[in-house]
Amino acid sequence: MSQRSTASPDTCPSQKVPTAAPRPTVDENAVPTPPPLARIHPSPLTQACAATREAYDGSSLTFRLLRACGWGAFLNLGFFRAVDWILRPFRLDVAQERLAKRSIELLAIKGARDCVDVACGRGRSSFRIAMGNPSANVEAIDFLPDNVSAAQFLYGNTRNLHYRQGSAESLPFATESQDRVHCLEAAFHFDRAAFLREAYRILRPGGLLVVVDFNFKTEDSRAVLSSPEGEIVRDIWRFEDFWTTDQYREEATYLGFQAVEEHDWTEQVTAAIQRRFSFICWAGNKKPLRRVMTLCNPLLAGFTPGDWQTLRTHAAALDTVRHELRYVALVLRKLA
Repeated sequence: MSQRSTASPDTCPSQKVPTAAPRPTVDENAVPTPPPLARIHPSPLTQACAATREAYDGSSLTFRLLRACGWGAFLNLGFFRAVDWILRPFRLDVAQERLAKRSIELLAIKGARDCVDVACGRGRSSFRIAMGNPSANVEAIDFLPDNVSAAQFLYGNTRNLHYRQGSAESLPFATESQDRVHCLEAAFHFDRAAFLREAYRILRPGGLLVVVDFNFKTEDSRAVLSSPEGEIVRDIWRFEDFWTTDQYREEATYLGFQAVEEHDWTEQVTAAIQRRFSFICWAGNKKPLRRVMTLCNPLLAGFTPGDWQTLRTHAAALDTVRHELRYVALVLRKLA
């Protein structure tokens, strides 16, 4: 992929308002044109947002392999157990469902009236929140129109769940109107500081924000993104940078959040899926093993020997960057 962007599946760079031009002469006999319904008809994707879209639309070879290995309705990496490799070698969707469940549990949503799921993707996590908490009103936003349309088609008839297109950097909700905000594995695509400010604004005092994201281990870890391996990874997943956990804490404290919980899921998420991904890419380059894998999973027959060579390069690059990262779930409370 030749271009990268910090834009998220749920955000788009803002546009400057042009200087007003001289008012044209009005034809009194002309039929007036109604004003555009901006909230109803989303504006076209900008080039930057389209680049982010490509990280998830199947144009990436890595993404296609994950899909072939069972990536389901979620767009997260999954939370793995040791037995998954034996019992479910090509069922990544089970691990993805488990990760969403753990993330949602951190919301402690019982008794909350209003919840927002930011960067909801194709809507499965929002559906879990709504169905598990029928007394709560759940609003789900994503930047990409394709994601919103898919979510509405699959889950749009859920009584207490509403999907809309929206930006994580400018959340379309009133100040102090929400009790919970949830963002699972998406903040690395957009401006985290802007998102935290917006989350703080819309939360009622005492409300919780759960954000699950990739964090650099230290400031020095950032150097990996300038390496050839870092360039490959940024091209695959369309992002510019990560924060350290300290950056998250500092920004949250500055805004008025209190860090309530912090969970390091590195071993169960990024390390676990990397081991599986690296093994599959290695085996795919060994003809006898490739035949065995294809017998177990016929979808792998769609990958050529050249694809497997590229995937092995991708796996090595991802592993290099992964060693500089933590996978962290933060629970932040807005102080009264």
